[in-house]
Amino acid sequence: MVLKATAEDYITTSGKDPLAGLPAELKTIPMTVLINAGSASASEIVAGALQDHKRAVVVGTQSFGKGSVQTLIPLSGGSAVKLTTALYYTPNDRSIQAQGIVPDVEVKDKDRAFESREADLVGHIGNPLGGQDVNSSTETPANTETKADKDKSKKDKDEDISSRRIPNPAKDDQLRKALDLVKNPAEWQKSLGLAAKKPAPKKDADKDSKK
Repeated sequence: MVLKATAEDYITTSGKDPLAGLPAELKTIPMTVLINAGSASASEIVAGALQDHKRAVVVGTQSFGKGSVQTLIPLSGGSAVKLTTALYYTPNDRSIQAQGIVPDVEVKDKDRAFESREADLVGHIGNPLGGQDVNSSTETPANTETKADKDKSKKDKDEDISSRRIPNPAKDDQLRKALDLVKNPAEWQKSLGLAAKKPAPKKDADKDSKK
């Protein structure tokens, strides 16, 4: 059974559209969304919806790929069972399960040494539309640091702790690209929805359908 959201689903209990009072220009200003392998579940739903509706350009690297919903069923003795009870799709009927959201503009994070995705988990659910699983593609590099390198790295990290949460385009390629796009409306417009396509079916599925 597939359930689709309607306009009524976004009306508050008071019967009002929470966005109705926004100035018109706020509904059309350029927006970018940053994602990477750490973007999962709810953040993927938001990124996919904005991408499908061509409301925002998605920048970064492919997201985690959690397109399923779990229900927790309490058991006696304080234990519980968590069951997967639903799959969700983007407005254009794309499933991101074991695949993730593909960014419209890919910008890799040169400082990210390791990442993990849904498809890396043992026993994960495959993509219901037949698309190929997308595993993590970044591996931890071999440790070739000297003692001097390690000391300098530790000092840099210690100095950076207080400022690492402060956005800094000079040190963040993904953030810099996202800001460049919103400053250039023509380029932003060209990038809208570039990756909002349904995943291609597996070759084996293609062969079976022709039999």
